[in-house]
Amino acid sequence: MDPSFASAEFDSLAAGVVSQNGNPILRVLAGQLKSGGGDAFTRTYLGNLSAQTRDGVGVPSEAEELGGHVVRHFNIPLVSDGYAYADGRTVVIAYVAFGSPPATVEQALTEILDHMR
Repeated sequence: MDPSFASAEFDSLAAGVVSQNGNPILRVLAGQLKSGGGDAFTRTYLGNLSAQTRDGVGVPSEAEELGGHVVRHFNIPLVSDGYAYADGRTVVIAYVAFGSPPATVEQALTEILDHMR
């Protein structure tokens, strides 16, 4: 994930890879927007992802709760899946590395979100 796509919209922005036992499980972008709400940013982000997929494929997403945080789990069929989180001006976009166990991903993402408060 390239943080430069959104750097103009953020006051602070960080990107990194979360690994477990030397294996990447998440690619994460997190930051505080300069203005506006994170909900609108994540909706726009997912809409842009959907527009870039093959015709008729889209990017299905659904709300989930991870450790008390409401996130949108999204899926780009045959490519990747990930999570989008927004709380006020705070935004976290996390892509799941191929083959990562769901429970491990959810635990790591919950820990990241806990530290965003």
